[in-house]
Amino acid sequence: MALLVVKATFDRDAGVWYVSDSEVPGLATEAASFDAFCERIASIAPDLLALNGWEGDREKEMAR
Repeated sequence: MALLVVKATFDRDAGVWYVSDSEVPGLATEAASFDAFCERIASIAPDLLALNGWEGDREKEMAR
């Protein structure tokens, strides 16, 4: 399984977590809670990787 890094940053003014850096091409999302943010990443990242031709392990595992 490949490990791809997604850096999450909290914007205090907006009250949301957002992607501030990512090894997943095209990944951009935000959410009000860190758990919701992680769920969005887990939902969005596999599709973006497939669209970008990534051929790594596609198991849905995520480390926090």
